[in-house]
Amino acid sequence: MFRTTAAGDSIRFKNFGAPAFNAMGVAEDDDENLFLAGYAETADINFNNNCYIIKCTPEGDVLWWRSRPRESWFTHVIAVADGVVAIGYWRQNAFGEAVAFAMKYSTDGDVLWERNLQVADNTQEPCQMNDGFEDADGNLILCGTVENYNNVFNDKGLLFKLSPDGEVVWGRDYAHYGGQNGYHPQVFNAVQPTSDGGFILTGETWGPMPPNPSRLWLLKLDSVGCLVPGCNTVGVEEFESQLQSALHMSPNPASEHLQERLALPEGYRLEGTVQALLLDAQGREVLREQVPTNTTELRGTMDVNGLPTGLYYLHLRDGQKWLAGGKVVVE
Repeated sequence: MFRTTAAGDSIRFKNFGAPAFNAMGVAEDDDENLFLAGYAETADINFNNNCYIIKCTPEGDVLWWRSRPRESWFTHVIAVADGVVAIGYWRQNAFGEAVAFAMKYSTDGDVLWERNLQVADNTQEPCQMNDGFEDADGNLILCGTVENYNNVFNDKGLLFKLSPDGEVVWGRDYAHYGGQNGYHPQVFNAVQPTSDGGFILTGETWGPMPPNPSRLWLLKLDSVGCLVPGCNTVGVEEFESQLQSALHMSPNPASEHLQERLALPEGYRLEGTVQALLLDAQGREVLREQVPTNTTELRGTMDVNGLPTGLYYLHLRDGQKWLAGGKVVVE
């Protein structure tokens, strides 16, 4: 553990000794005590690859430590008003599926709650929470990733909102390069609040070559995890982001008919029927139409004649996921 000045000069160094402790995250409470969370790396099978969390004084003196008797890592730690929340992943054994989870300790180190949030469908790939924060109401916003082999639910970035008691308020899955076969990790590494009550997430998204498989991923969402307002009401919890720029709506403003056209990447997989939904500014559904599909493009038309003038939101979804959406003005 290092403490430095604002200029980077070292104030204090603390080595916590054996068993080897790899700290992946650190947080400070209001009393300047520190929580360090990570995992142990040692020849002792009772501790190797087990989650570790340490609470220490500002000087580095250990107040308490806790470990979990299974293969697991803490990747991040969040100091909250009445304790600390640690997130990461665990496996039932060395050959088990990874489980993304969060757990809360009291200021004295007692476990207050534990929540499993997502399970991978295989024993080889990661499924974990990577970052998070506590909002003004004491809720937790957590992000992470899961990599799967299942044809229905592939690699996704994860975003969860938990109540102060650890109950899941909502959970959403995101992909920039979704609907594709093969290895395409979609990873959220960090999440921060924005001034409008929403979130900004950073990470990486893997897509087809060329030019290169791995790209930086930056995503701005509203307070319920939507790219376009109202996406949380269309009946799916899985969301694309790469198709957004391919959506064309015309004419806009519209007075009689609105045509929506969405070009699909080569080899893109749709699940079931595609629908277009139109919501008013209050989030109420006013129109729903089935959209004809082919392998390269979605193209449909909505009759908006007779709708009150104003702002609306168009959403396209298939049977599994939200595809794209945008603002529509009816005049």
